[in-house]
Amino acid sequence: MVDVRMGQDHPRRNQPARANPVDEHPGVLRRVYDPARTGRRAGDDVGVGRERTQFEAFDQAGFGFGSGMGGHERDGRVAGRRRRRGPERMLIRNINEVVTQPVTMAGAKDVRMAMMVGRADGAPNFSLRQFQVSPAGHSPRHSHDYEHEVFIVGGAGEVLLEGQYRPIRPGDVVFVPADQEHQFRAGPEGLRFLCLVPGTRNCGEATPGS
Repeated sequence: MVDVRMGQDHPRRNQPARANPVDEHPGVLRRVYDPARTGRRAGDDVGVGRERTQFEAFDQAGFGFGSGMGGHERDGRVAGRRRRRGPERMLIRNINEVVTQPVTMAGAKDVRMAMMVGRADGAPNFSLRQFQVSPAGHSPRHSHDYEHEVFIVGGAGEVLLEGQYRPIRPGDVVFVPADQEHQFRAGPEGLRFLCLVPGTRNCGEATPGS
């Protein structure tokens, strides 16, 4: 017998839909873990004419490098703003093969800088600079509204943090918080370090030298 009742609730019609683990987080699990989707052609959301990689799918899910604070992305936007895309290609640059320029900021002495990767290269979030300080030279003693992450590559010297000069040597990592007065001074061997800064300052403007 065929059930043709139109005015009554069908026993299965109003049952709540079964939870689907793929749909519990729209746009996240489906994009990241569904092989049929992570390997599909990019088209309208990644780039026409190429396959989307797992990293791009992960990024679009809201957890990648271009996702800001890690919020879920919907329609190409993250937390109300359009997602900034990184460079179209990877970049390899050797610290021994870049041209350094003198640092002319007031308070700097015998310091040269080279941009390793930054906004001009399409890096959307961070810039990495290389500094070379001649023996007895130093960076300015100053503070600003953005942080530094520093890796000491060569030579030796000292850094001013929290009002005290502390020795630094190759392999050391230095974190300089925003608004913290700091200065790098080279010893007899000179000093060479990499310095990572955000592309945007806390005030929303582009970071100088990024």
